[in-house]
Amino acid sequence: MNHALIAIGARSDALARLATAAARKIGPVEVDHGDTDCKTPDAVSYIAKAREHRAKMEAKHGGKPAAKPATAKAAAKKATAKKATAKKATAKTRRAGAEA
Repeated sequence: MNHALIAIGARSDALARLATAAARKIGPVEVDHGDTDCKTPDAVSYIAKAREHRAKMEAKHGGKPAAKPATAKAAAKKATAKKATAKKATAKTRRAGAEA
């Protein structure tokens, strides 16, 4: 719930106001993380921090949200999918030509 509230608040200024009000009403969220060093962030301060970061990235990229960098693995997967689609189209074309 805490993470969802932060994600919603990071989306836009209008949603940030609503999410911050909801986070204040809910109060601090306590989570038992066991024997780890994990910490549950305070939603109110984290929403503000996320909005500042988003504004900084938009300013850096000319008013547009920063695009996620494509990984080599994702690019290779996309290229493979395109090749498979092209091969299927060629096979269908050959069959259609043979029938005519």
